[in-house]
Formats: sequence, C-alpha cells, structure tokens
Amino acid sequence: MAGDWIKMRVDLTDDPAVISIADALQVNETHVVGLLHKAWCWADRHAENGHAKSVTLSWLDRHIGVTGFAQAMVSVGWLAVDDGLKFPHFDRHNGESAKKRSAATERKPLERHRHTNVTGLSRSSHNKSVTREEKRREEVKQAIPPNGGSSELWDFGVTVLTEQGLKEGTARSFLGSLLRDYEAGDVEGALRSAVGKAEVKSYLLGVLKDKRKKGEPERLKVAL
Repeated sequence: MAGDWIKMRVDLTDDPAVISIADALQVNETHVVGLLHKAWCWADRHAENGHAKSVTLSWLDRHIGVTGFAQAMVSVGWLAVDDGLKFPHFDRHNGESAKKRSAATERKPLERHRHTNVTGLSRSSHNKSVTREEKRREEVKQAIPPNGGSSELWDFGVTVLTEQGLKEGTARSFLGSLLRDYEAGDVEGALRSAVGKAEVKSYLLGVLKDKRKKGEPERLKVAL
C-alpha cells in the first residue's frame, strides 16, 4: 500500500480535461473531481507504477459507480488500456516517490520558518549580525588607549553616545557636562562600560554618581 493520501492540484476543477469529462458524463466539474479522486486513490493503492493488470474499463466504471467514466478518462489521456489499465504519468502525483518529493517541498519553508527569529533574520544571518555587533562594540571600546588624551577621549565619548542612539548635538552637550563635573579618567571608565547599554545617559550618571566631582574634597573613608 503506497499510503493514505494522494496529491491533487488546487485548480483541477478548471482543467479542460475535467470540463471534457463533465460534458461527456453530463455532470458538473466538482462531481468529476470527486470521481477522479476515488479513481486515483484506488490506483495509488493497487496499481503498480500506474499499471493495473487485468483490470477493465467496465470494472472501473462499476467501482466508481458511473457508466462511461473510464472511457471519458481515456478520451482525455488520463487513462490507457494496455494489458489492463494504465494511468499515464503516474509518478508525477502518485506513488511513494511523488509523495516524498511533495513532503520535501512542504518541509523546506517550514524549516526556513523555524530558523527565522522574531526580527525576520534567518538563524545564520542573525548569528552573523550578532557577531558583527559584538565586534563593533569591541572596536568602540578600543577606540582610544587607556590613557588617551583629551581629544581622543572626546571623540570616543561622542562615538559611544551616538552609537547608543543620541543625536550628535545631544551627545556632545551631555559629554561636555560630564567632563566639566567629573575627572576624565572616571568619565572614560564609565564610557567604556556603557558600550552596548540601553538608556546610556541614565547608565552613565548612575556609574558616576559615587565618583568625586571636580572641586570636591576627597571623601574620607570612615571605618565602622
């Protein structure tokens, strides 16, 4: 037994061959599609490579329940008489090989869907995107040397802030206020840790809130 399903085209009702069979039998096309389904299901189970030896047109009519149906199939080229009955091009839609091809075709878009994340990127594309983002962040972190001068620090800070979504004017103004209030080393350390963080302004202010501001006396550590 080949299987418990067969493959049929969605536009079969409009096929000229179906229209011809419907005219010959004086029934509507939807009825013909149902008769064909029954005939092809039988062939799928019992015809070997589309050949049902010793089976006659009259038997097929009796099985389908409509006299002249088998001959109508012959007239449109969907059935032939040759030591029994033959279903031409049987392997296109019936049999194990056709079903495997059909299943493989259906599997491909499902596999693509499973490998696609919520951003619409395939898994491989998403992984490449993540890798590029991590590399970019690392490059930003290494944009200035640990003890870089003021100009390098300024450029680095503007880069970090604009990369996190701030407009350049806002980034420059905010960075200027940080450098006025805090030591350059503290600002640099905070900027390095802020790469890739959300709400970067709030993050930086949170990191720097415990740092000594310029002009403040050094805080005394009191042992408890």
